[in-house]
Amino acid sequence: MNIIININRRTAIAVACIALVFAVTGASANNPVAPKVPDLSVVKASPETAPAVAPGQTQSATHPSATIEPPVQSMPIETGLKARPLTSRAKPAQGLAAGEGRVLFPYGQSQPTVTCAPLHICVVTLMPGEKINNLSIGDSVRWLVQTSQAGDSPIVIIKPTESGIGTNLVVSTNRQRVYYLILESSATKYQPQVGFYDAAEMTTHFNHNENEELSRSLAPGKIDPANLDFNYSCDSSGGDDFMPSRVFSGNGHLYLQMPASMKNGDAPAIFNISTGSTELINHRYDPTKGYFVVDGTPSKLKLIVGNKDGNRSVTCARNTQ
Repeated sequence: MNIIININRRTAIAVACIALVFAVTGASANNPVAPKVPDLSVVKASPETAPAVAPGQTQSATHPSATIEPPVQSMPIETGLKARPLTSRAKPAQGLAAGEGRVLFPYGQSQPTVTCAPLHICVVTLMPGEKINNLSIGDSVRWLVQTSQAGDSPIVIIKPTESGIGTNLVVSTNRQRVYYLILESSATKYQPQVGFYDAAEMTTHFNHNENEELSRSLAPGKIDPANLDFNYSCDSSGGDDFMPSRVFSGNGHLYLQMPASMKNGDAPAIFNISTGSTELINHRYDPTKGYFVVDGTPSKLKLIVGNKDGNRSVTCARNTQ
């Protein structure tokens, strides 16, 4: 009897537990509890907690109130180029003053720099008998260039629009010459006229009639020795190889007897410096006799040979005593 009663109690307890479980389960299904979501409207993203945003992407909608620092704007890059005075390893060309503000450079033996100024023009005179085939300038915006003709010599007219700028100019001619000039502008100085001379051409290109006339003028008996003036002396400045061995005047000409060593080197150009300025003077050379014949009898003249290392010269003058 006791055994039956104990079994019934246990059965009742088990049934009660099962009923309680079903009661709790049913209540949870009928009244689900929503999870508590934190309010993100008051949350401000910090550099430590804000999600990384790739370049070119916008902030995710999951955090609408998070603040993102704007991307740093890079400074604009200036693409305009400003011309600057050009430099070269070549030594500056030594120009010769030729009167009326002109400066002469030896062609092919120097790299001239021409200084111009705004509101002024520079005139570059090429050698006689040439025609310009082509002209090119590095900066065609701030430098104005045009060509013209002066007698049988072509000229190039140059004008800068502002100071402190530089460029280069190349001119080719029908005589297979190429002129290369460096241009620079200055507000305080400029060269109004620039020209060129070809020392080799001046001393080696003679026509048949000139050679005959020169030979006749130097022939024995044409000059009276009694009328010759040998009172000249010469000083060299690096030009020992073309220093005249004898200088004398007579019959309206000046004669320079050149050394034999000149045949192996460059022939000099001859300039009259008697008046205080440097002026190219007419002269001829007879290679058979080794004489320069200068028109007139200047009291002081200079023989010049120019190259990439500068000018070498010999100065000859009539002795005053």
